[in-house]
Amino acid sequence: MGKAGRFACIFTPMAMTIASLICLIIVGLGGTNKNSGSLNNLYFFRANTTDINVKPGDLNIPQNALTDAFLNRTTDVVKDALDVKDFYHVSLWNYCAGDFDNGTDKVTYCSPRKNEFWFNPIDLWGLNNYSNIEQLFSEQLRDGLNAYRVAAKWMFIAYVIAVVATIVEIFVGIFALFSRIGSLATTIVSTISSLFIVGFALTATILYSVLLGSFNEALEKYNVRGSLGRDMYLLAVQLMLLLRQEQQNQIR
Repeated sequence: MGKAGRFACIFTPMAMTIASLICLIIVGLGGTNKNSGSLNNLYFFRANTTDINVKPGDLNIPQNALTDAFLNRTTDVVKDALDVKDFYHVSLWNYCAGDFDNGTDKVTYCSPRKNEFWFNPIDLWGLNNYSNIEQLFSEQLRDGLNAYRVAAKWMFIAYVIAVVATIVEIFVGIFALFSRIGSLATTIVSTISSLFIVGFALTATILYSVLLGSFNEALEKYNVRGSLGRDMYLLAVQLMLLLRQEQQNQIR
């Protein structure tokens, strides 16, 4: 097969690979700029604490008119003291937080980026030394956070390997123009890249879906709600579609 024919065979898979790399880069850009509305919408998980409420019964305090009035006034005070924002967005490297301004999200802070990041509300709100932490956070949620921490580490590693393998695949693909050995190397690298892209996308989807269920069930009584980020998961779907298209073209 001549170079022109070889180029025609690898052009579409190469284009799909480049598109996959662009999607992976966009995933990594989520939460990196608090002033960018588009990047602020790229998050896996969102915690809405706008209407957070602590009732006397939640803290084993006798419930009466006095304690009700006291906690109704101190909930906002405690929220301010712990610097609890109206919402939190959890991305790959960090989290961003902010408040609602006239019905719209206004991100005011993004934490420093960190490898193998996981969102820990107990540390964030300084509750490690709180003697009644078991009353505020159920065992189910604490176990869920521990499992999430481990899975988030694997998800981050899978992401990094997927990005590196995809970059290598692009460069190796260039050599596929000149030899069959280059084509074989491209196929091997492509397989590795595909495995880790699938691993990353599936881990992210399953991980945050499970966390969402545990989070909402455990914190519903405090009127704290979680949700998934639509834009981030649309990117994950796009990655899978590009991957499928790339594999189909390679088979042809």
